Amino acid sequence: MGLRVTHGCWEGAYHSFSLFRTELAKVLKIELDDMEGFGGFVSWGPYRKHPITILLDHSDCDGVISWKDTRKVADALKFIRLDPRTPRAVLKRIRRAMILFERGLRRAYRAGEGVEFR
Repeated sequence: MGLRVTHGCWEGAYHSFSLFRTELAKVLKIELDDMEGFGGFVSWGPYRKHPITILLDHSDCDGVISWKDTRKVADALKFIRLDPRTPRAVLKRIRRAMILFERGLRRAYRAGEGVEFR
């Protein structure tokens, strides 16, 4: 059994999704294991200005990224993917997943729907 995020954002193993978010977090210089909700004690508060934290600090097994946030997260994924400061090694590992997640978020936005984690 794996994780499914609606609108084609994600369908696959929870472990793979965890690796995806861990790599994405590294771009922002965040060690996911140090964060609240991931076994650590570092608050998300200082990082909330970056919309990608909506995805990083989301449950990996339930809940919804709201319609109003889908576009913000999609834009953040695109920015990170195209930013020349993003390490090539990270992009090599997660570029395809970033594109698929971004496309799904944009589909949800156009439909006026949030994306649901199942």
